[in-house]
Formats: sequence, C-alpha cells, structure tokens
Amino acid sequence: MKKISIILLGLLFSFAAIAQDVRFSQPYSAPLKVNIYPTPLASFNFTSSVCSGSQVDFTNIGSSGQEFSYSWDFGTDASTSGSTAENPTGVVYSSDGNKTITLTVSTPNCSSTQTETLVIESSPAPVIDFSSTAPVCETNEVTFSIADYDAALNYAWDFGIDATPATSAAIEPTITYSSPGSKIVRLTASNSTSGCSNYVEKNINILPRPDVSFNSSAPECVNSGVNFTNTGSSGAEYAYIWDFGEGASPAGSNAENPTEVVYNSSGIKNVTLTISTTNCTRTVIPI
Repeated sequence: MKKISIILLGLLFSFAAIAQDVRFSQPYSAPLKVNIYPTPLASFNFTSSVCSGSQVDFTNIGSSGQEFSYSWDFGTDASTSGSTAENPTGVVYSSDGNKTITLTVSTPNCSSTQTETLVIESSPAPVIDFSSTAPVCETNEVTFSIADYDAALNYAWDFGIDATPATSAAIEPTITYSSPGSKIVRLTASNSTSGCSNYVEKNINILPRPDVSFNSSAPECVNSGVNFTNTGSSGAEYAYIWDFGEGASPAGSNAENPTEVVYNSSGIKNVTLTISTTNCTRTVIPI
C-alpha cells in the first residue's frame, strides 16, 4: 500500500506542475505586416457625339504619371484599333453607330478599366486640308491657304505658339512667328446645318534667323587700319557680307573677321554686316 500511495502522490505533483505552467504562461503572437497596393483610376472623356469621318480625341482624366501604362480599345471600324498613348488623338470611324471605348490603366501590380460609349452620327464630317508657304525664317510672313474652300463651312485657325495673330477665321491668313522651331497648326471646319465638324493638324517649320552683331578697334586715325570682329552667329554654315561705308579700302569683305580696313577720310562711317544661311538672312547697321 505504501508503494501505491507514492505513485499516486507523484502523479498529483506532475498534474499540479502542469496546471501551474498553464495558469502563469502568457500567449505569444508574431507581428505581421501586409502591403496593399493602390488601384489606378481609369477615367477619360471625349466628344460624346461626332459625325462619321470626324477625328476624335480622347483625354485621360484618371491616374497620370510615368508609373502608369495605358491600353485603349477604340471599338469597331476605328482607324486604329487601340493605343498605348495617355491621350490619343485623331481617331476616325468609318461607320456610324455606338462604339464601345475601353481604357485600362495599369501599374506593375494593379489595373483598372473604364468603358464608355461613343456615338458616331451618320452625317459626314467636312473633308478639309490646307497648305502654307513654310518653311520661312522667324519674323517672316507665312501664308496659309484652305484647299477646296467651301463657302458653306465655317473655318477656324489655331497657329500654335508664338504666332501673331494666334487665331484667325480668314480664308488665306498671313502670320508671323517670333520664335523658331516646329509649330502645330490646326484648321477646324464646321457645318452649321448638320452640326458636323472636323479638323486637320500639320507641323510647319520656322527657321532661326542668324544673330548679327560685331565690334571694331575704332576709333582710329585716317589711313590707320581698323579691325572688325563678328560677335554674332559663327560657323561654316554662315556667309558674311561687310560694307565698310564711305572712304573705306577695301569697300567690303566676305571674311568673318576682316582686318586692316583703312579709311581715307575722317567722320562717322556706317558699317553694315549681313549674315546669311541657305534659308535666312539678317542685317545689322549700328547706330
């Protein structure tokens, strides 16, 4: 009997120890961080109703930036089935009816899609085109002409940046540009009877004028050599024409920096420098 009691007592002690461990132990959980990526916003607008043959421009008004990619589906009978540009332009439909337009905006992790309906009317849009006298030099006049002018249409010009005037409704407007470079010119024609309109855009090139300036070693004495230095445009693509004025020997020069020009009389001399390229010429006469 003593042996049995000792065994039972040991079991009771073990149970008590286990109960004590359970009673005083604390629960443990490891921290876990979860990253949730933001979903791009797909949203866009456009002219909701246009005529057959009109150019349609689409504008993203949702998520914008280098981290986003764009996938457009323009629906049936579009001149281009889709685009990856953020703001595609100039999409033309060859048939009328409802067109389902879909834009998907994506990041490497998430994407979002919006679908809208574009209505193409059966009335044909005006067919328009234009020409110009460009390329010309900056500050020189550019004349624009409408091809196959139709008196039943209303025309509106937008000549782009640095144009004077910036817009016009004339048939053959004449414009000047105050800066060189590529200019985007848009001509829009609208038919007030059908309500249809269309536009055409073209790039024209405005050429830079040479910079013309110079200095000299004058004042000098009669029969002493005067040196002239071009401080304007310089390089193999430029041609130079100097006119040294009254009493000069030589009377002129084609050198960029002529030297030892001698005057046989005193007084104020009007010296002219003309710098030219293949397309543009500019002259300066110091006052």
